[in-house]
Amino acid sequence: MNSTRYLVALSVLSLSIGAHAVGAPALPDRPTSAVTKYKDKWLPVVGADGASPIVVADGNTVTLGPTAGIMVVVGDRFADGLIKVDDLFTRDVPPSNDPNDIASNELKPTEVDVKATLTSTVDIPDAYAVLVTYAPNPDPNAQPTLAAMVRKIGDLAAGKEKSFTARLPKLNPNEAESWSLLVFDSGRQVRSTGMGDILPGYFDRIETAALKKRIAERLSKAADAPVGVFRQMPLGLPDAIKSKYHGTTLKVEIRVGVDGRVLWARPSGISDADLVDALNKGFSTWLFLPPVKDGATVPGSAIIPLKL
Repeated sequence: MNSTRYLVALSVLSLSIGAHAVGAPALPDRPTSAVTKYKDKWLPVVGADGASPIVVADGNTVTLGPTAGIMVVVGDRFADGLIKVDDLFTRDVPPSNDPNDIASNELKPTEVDVKATLTSTVDIPDAYAVLVTYAPNPDPNAQPTLAAMVRKIGDLAAGKEKSFTARLPKLNPNEAESWSLLVFDSGRQVRSTGMGDILPGYFDRIETAALKKRIAERLSKAADAPVGVFRQMPLGLPDAIKSKYHGTTLKVEIRVGVDGRVLWARPSGISDADLVDALNKGFSTWLFLPPVKDGATVPGSAIIPLKL
């Protein structure tokens, strides 16, 4: 799998012009897919039966066990529709109903209930949720991992509220988890409110770590190398810019720092402050392999043709 795109999120088992610098980029939402391993093959999750993921293998629908590990990957596109998620909250499930146990505070909760109200703009039969949160890790320097679990939602009717409840294992007995709810339709994620709470930053962390590894591999070869694109993201240019330059191919100069992030972007031969601002914002989320010269990474530039 391509390490710049595929991001492991195990289940409970273990389960980011001119010469001015671009500020911290506003990371866009990207479509997410969920896959699981079945007979040594990674297959898309296309549904859920309770807490069990459903896949299609050799033309047959297969329901796996509820402990099947889930991988969260960057998908190709969103499904139709938009889900409004209201009143999303997590609550510990009391470990005992015995007043003495509760008073002693010796028993720690081992489960949590996640609840929300969902309203879709389109009909979605057999919708299901993938719930994700950061998995606890005692090592502060460890690469972040996600816990991911699938749960059945059922039919969503356009414009009608539907209550959703899922009981999940509590990952950290001493802290509260903050779960993010992602809604899926036949293997594709449906856009929803609040879906950007975890994944954009998580994707960036994973991809930044992968970039550092690739840079180290380049340096180990002790050979000069040019700038290379590592992560390409949607530019999100304003409609006014796209309309103004429709049908035009711009030559955009990108200046890259030694860490592979964009320092600035500017169009060649065009003086347009609005265009410059839009390009800087758009390219700020891209990652590059910085050039290597004399055994070290150095700042560098590249020209990227951009057809609008």
